[in-house]
Amino acid sequence: MGDDFQYENAEQNFRNMDNGIKLVRNMTNYRIFYSTPACYTKAVLAAGVNWTNKNADFFPYGSDSNAYWTGYFTSKPAFKGLIRQSSNILNTFRQINTFASNNDLGEWTSPEEILERACALSQHHDAVTGTSKEHVTQNYEYRLLLGWSAVESLSQITMEQISRRLKGNAVSFPVQTFCRQLNESACDFTTNSNSGFTVILYNGNSQPAHQLIRIPVSQQTVSLQDASGNQVSSAWTMATFKNGNQINNPKISTYQLQFVADIPANGFTTYFVKAGAKDSEAVPFVETTEVKSHPKSVFSDRATSLSNDLITVNFDSNNLVSSITDKKSGKTYPLKQHFMYYEGHDNNGRASGAYIFRPQDNT
Repeated sequence: MGDDFQYENAEQNFRNMDNGIKLVRNMTNYRIFYSTPACYTKAVLAAGVNWTNKNADFFPYGSDSNAYWTGYFTSKPAFKGLIRQSSNILNTFRQINTFASNNDLGEWTSPEEILERACALSQHHDAVTGTSKEHVTQNYEYRLLLGWSAVESLSQITMEQISRRLKGNAVSFPVQTFCRQLNESACDFTTNSNSGFTVILYNGNSQPAHQLIRIPVSQQTVSLQDASGNQVSSAWTMATFKNGNQINNPKISTYQLQFVADIPANGFTTYFVKAGAKDSEAVPFVETTEVKSHPKSVFSDRATSLSNDLITVNFDSNNLVSSITDKKSGKTYPLKQHFMYYEGHDNNGRASGAYIFRPQDNT
């Protein structure tokens, strides 16, 4: 029973199945009923049959000689990333909601459920796989971002309750905003702030986090302080996301504030960014290489290397890895690096695409 695009008229199909079940029960000795995977598994185990074990992987699934269903592993990767990020946000909100010990969940469940339902829907076999039509994918994205907005509006209430429990007073938090385009170095809230802003970093893992943080800013004279008012070692750079070879987001910031944050396990930490800082407090500038419209100009035309305390990676004149040297043993291991791609098959009744990976040549 089932299959894609089947049984769309649910009422008619279930009525027919009900009649079929009734006839089988009345006319035969068979017991037929609606079941579940759990009921089926229990019945199979009760039969006491010894089944052979399959130890190999079930993937890749091949429906015919030229149809291996591995194309969807990489279809619509940006959407796959959005689903993963949405799941992270949902779990984060669940955790901080628990820490807040909020007992009045009645008015909270509806906004949280918006994101829960969107995350659940995105696990459909034509959603997270990236195999749905574009307008359907856009609807999935729309639902996920509605969920983001729903929990964003509640995060401020939650953080205020946590702060009240920790400090024993009713602290009014400033308006909290998710920066949704940090991967493009774009955040209206931080770049449009003339006086400064507060950064709250949350770590939902059971281990402390030591992580590099990048925040888009619109000016050079900024200072950074931790929750105790101490100056934090940091630096600002020119934004590196502006690339002349692609269409750029007009909201990309001119500068980027970078610092390393220590975030406790299952906890959060706060940093304060102050705009218009004095020269003595201002974050220093770190020069970076900006990618121009001709990226080859930033590459070296001679052999070079990158090194740390353990290894040295050597590059040839084409900027490809040529060898790696183990400093401890003194041994050098030659390597050849290539950037290659597959040409997809487009005929013989089975084209390479969103579902099927079928290259033109043997792999």
